[in-house]
Amino acid sequence: MAPLGHFVTRECRLGSHYSGWEGQMDNISIRDGLLAALTECYEADPAHFVSLPKQIVDLSAAREVIADLRNQGDVEEQSRGVIRFTRRGYKSHREHGGSTREESRVLLAG
Repeated sequence: MAPLGHFVTRECRLGSHYSGWEGQMDNISIRDGLLAALTECYEADPAHFVSLPKQIVDLSAAREVIADLRNQGDVEEQSRGVIRFTRRGYKSHREHGGSTREESRVLLAG
């Protein structure tokens, strides 16, 4: 873990295997992937942020999804591409079915 201001970031990143998939990804698949990764990281430690790979952050669809989640109060963004669930966002996501561990494993880098 590395301190960043008064926050601590954890090595909880989305997989870099998205390279080349950018044109095929839509808002729903991006949202589902982000929610799955955020769920797994939140359950490990709610205080830590998820660092998104550059190829995801650079997608306009991903920025739109993150902005929507942030505007709904479901995620907090420390800086561009570094996000975490809010307590409200996590609870809301889990109440609406949540994501499976298999979905999050596809997205998380080892």
